[in-house]
Amino acid sequence: MKFKALIFDLDGTALPTGRESVPSPKVIEAVAQAKKIISVSIATARRISSLKEIFKTFSLKSPSIIMGGTTIINPQTEEIVWQKLLDPNTVKLVAEIAKKYPGEIIMGDSPFYDRQKSFQINKCSVIYLRNPSHKIADKITEELKLIPDISYIFAISWIKGWTDIHVTHKKATKKNAVQELMKILNVKKEEIIVVGDSFNDLPLFESAGFKVAMGNAEESLKAKADFIAPTVYEDGLAEVIEKFILQ
Repeated sequence: MKFKALIFDLDGTALPTGRESVPSPKVIEAVAQAKKIISVSIATARRISSLKEIFKTFSLKSPSIIMGGTTIINPQTEEIVWQKLLDPNTVKLVAEIAKKYPGEIIMGDSPFYDRQKSFQINKCSVIYLRNPSHKIADKITEELKLIPDISYIFAISWIKGWTDIHVTHKKATKKNAVQELMKILNVKKEEIIVVGDSFNDLPLFESAGFKVAMGNAEESLKAKADFIAPTVYEDGLAEVIEKFILQ
């Protein structure tokens, strides 16, 4: 099959999970070669503030999905191409639940939420909840179930041993964003190959014709994959590009 678009996750896929991690030279070169043939985009939960160097490294031109599927941006200009926001009332409800538990609360691309201060809560694309244990995360999600019009998904945290929850509008997941990206790129589902590793890549898999899970991926993702690549530490993304795009 001849693919027209490659969409890949970052942490755990294109580079090891971590705020300071960078892609290997082999992955950078493979992406550079892929860009000559097809559209190449990123689909990540990261905020724009932690993506600037990554965009420079890969020199991407095609629109990319950020903030867990809530936003599509032009990686060169950082112009928002598409976005779906949580309304202020929903943001407040989520914050009130999260404040009852230990952990970190981050509103979109804003600084950390200050639990001790009262301030105006505006619209927000995604709320990142970082929790010191999976048990606490489970308690939070039990309460989040009562809020209509939201979607939430677990993600591997940058903090070792912690569990992250990403809260977005119910129509702002990686699945929704890929569907919007398909319109922008004028490609069909069967012409898209996606690569991921974590729970939050399950929605990404739902909108692609060919699904690749990294060797280090969660078992639930591997179960839905058409191909299992080597791990991120073995430059698995580069092998995927060489095998399915460059050959």
